[in-house]
Amino acid sequence: MASRLFLCTLAVAAISILNASCGSTTKASSGPTDGPTGGSQACPTISGGPTALAPHPSAPQLAYQRTELTAFIHFGMATFDGTEQGNMSVDQPSLFNPTNLDATAVAQWVSALKAAGIGQAMLVTKHSTGFCLWPTATTSFSVKSSPWMGGQGDVVRLFTDAMHAAGLKVALYLAPWDQSYPSSKADYETYFKTQLTELLTNYGPVHEIEFDGFNAPTSNVDWKSVFALAKQLQPDILVWAGPEIVKTGAVPDVQWIGNENGKASRTTSSLDTSNCGNGNTWCPYECNTSDRTPNWFWHPNQSTISLSSMLSVYFNTVGMNCTLIFNVPPSNTGQFDKADVDLLQQFGTWYSALYASNLLQGQVATADSTWASAGFAAGKAVDGDPCTYWAAASGTTTARLEVTPASPVTFNVISIREPIDLGERVSKYHVEIKQDGAWNTTPLTTSGAKIQGTVIGQRQLWQLNSTTAEAIALVIDSARDVPAIAEFSVMTAPGVSTPDAGPITGNDGTLCPLPATPLITDFTFTPSDSGTTDTTKVPFGSSGSLSGGEYVYPTGTDSYPLTSDVSASNWHISGNVGTYSGLGLYFDGCNVVDASKYQGISFKISGSMGGNQLTFGVSTLNDSIAAGWINTNGGNSTAPGRCIPTSGTGQYSEQGCSTPTKTIPVTSTPAVVNVLWSDLTGGSPEATVATPAEITGIYWTLPWSYGGTPYPVDIVIDDLSFIP
Repeated sequence: MASRLFLCTLAVAAISILNASCGSTTKASSGPTDGPTGGSQACPTISGGPTALAPHPSAPQLAYQRTELTAFIHFGMATFDGTEQGNMSVDQPSLFNPTNLDATAVAQWVSALKAAGIGQAMLVTKHSTGFCLWPTATTSFSVKSSPWMGGQGDVVRLFTDAMHAAGLKVALYLAPWDQSYPSSKADYETYFKTQLTELLTNYGPVHEIEFDGFNAPTSNVDWKSVFALAKQLQPDILVWAGPEIVKTGAVPDVQWIGNENGKASRTTSSLDTSNCGNGNTWCPYECNTSDRTPNWFWHPNQSTISLSSMLSVYFNTVGMNCTLIFNVPPSNTGQFDKADVDLLQQFGTWYSALYASNLLQGQVATADSTWASAGFAAGKAVDGDPCTYWAAASGTTTARLEVTPASPVTFNVISIREPIDLGERVSKYHVEIKQDGAWNTTPLTTSGAKIQGTVIGQRQLWQLNSTTAEAIALVIDSARDVPAIAEFSVMTAPGVSTPDAGPITGNDGTLCPLPATPLITDFTFTPSDSGTTDTTKVPFGSSGSLSGGEYVYPTGTDSYPLTSDVSASNWHISGNVGTYSGLGLYFDGCNVVDASKYQGISFKISGSMGGNQLTFGVSTLNDSIAAGWINTNGGNSTAPGRCIPTSGTGQYSEQGCSTPTKTIPVTSTPAVVNVLWSDLTGGSPEATVATPAEITGIYWTLPWSYGGTPYPVDIVIDDLSFIP
């Protein structure tokens, strides 16, 4: 959400909305039969099956998770003052005056969201400025004092009416931090509860309420009583709260994933209650990001993310058991910009085509065991109905489900779902593919990872290179109780072209010019003034328009300094390693390199490291620490980036933000090392280099002896190039 980051009509065939119960014999005519559904997410009760495993979701939580795709709408004072958190010196009600905001404009918001497959949307009713988008009785700092509609307007009313008319679920965001009232006042709890009561009383059913943790008052507000009031006013409402509020002892129904990049992981589980009170409860994760990242509010001259980036967000959230809340901010006219609408249209077209290509639906499925009661056969996992499921035999905790199509199928996506109304049951699984009469037990994803995991939950999506198979198997290696699978499918994701990346502006850093050739540097340098070559800091050699230099650390008076020498037209690093040591490249006047047209990086290396291995890393904006966060929290990093640290201060505040790496052997014989982007692993929140258009650093790290005996290092690096 904006509070954690510092720094048209659609011409598209809309995705069907399944308003009927999932188990109905009547199916929607188009769109994903197993995808998110607007309206009702209720399944008919199926008797005779396995008992639900505790903890399991409440009915509202189940409906929320089955929705999968939700939207965020940041609109308010920051839309007009050019900030994210407001400028209280200029923020007055008179500033809020959208020129085209009316029922038609808001209906177009909803139409665009619905066509993209989104089943719920959350409106920011009050952000940190305290300005209210409804005519609240609590303050004059609201739409009733603005020139918009002569002070008679109500954005919340327009929004909720349009959402209800479209059959989509309403969610509202009410910021605890209020710079206008302010939220530090002793009576703020009463003020806040009055606003909450207005919102949950006057606008019909509300399915989720969000209380952001950033700068939330905790000493003067009893958050348990706030949650209780929300439940009293709307018994089926889900409460989302930031970690700062949860730490007061108030337990929400939905929890934050811990970053704002749209990033979950293969271990994201509703049983992990790290941001939900750490109790034995069911608490789904919500993954948030913005189509104009890193900003949440609309600002002029700012572009949206690309479709390929949005697809990456989808696979890294919905495809990893996390409900996505995707921000689309209206402009200062009150309408969605054409760029935002185009992005939603493109995604909706892609999304509909993906789920229309379920190649296993109705094919022959067999299992090594089946629940004794009728209605739980293997075919239920491939019938296209998410409300039915295959269950293994009573007492089993392992199983094998095989699907054999009538003819070989070619696909690039695998989708797996559990019937989560029975809880998360599978604790370890893998996928096998039959090709040329033999089973491949370790097929790989596009990034080279094995298709295996410990969590399935609402959905797991696995991306592969185009693969043709005669049969495909889901192997349950272990489970907490009888395994059950609601869906096992393979699909063909439509291809998406990747446009050339444009300049990255603002807090994300300045785009560097790309070298004229793949060669980054051969470390050959002739000083422009015909002087002596600097052996410790040297600009790049024949590398087109890219300029900069190399660095080593530590240097100078440190107990174990490294020396750097490029006088021999290569990079020679020597010394003794007794502390944290490394080397890398920097770029003059810029800090982001777009290498999206390349596959990786190549270099030549030789030397000795006392038997140790070198760690090579390539960082991007998605795993770099956010400068704005550091500055606000007293740190000292100036690196641009989007990663929000999980903890720590000062130079150690990058916990939770780590660069993907690969270990490199070093021998006395010169060897060319080719590292593809997918070879680099272990990063957080971006596990590998998925965004080579946004490279912020290239570096090598030497293993630290951690107080042990220092070891000698003498290595030479040369011919550093991108791989075409």
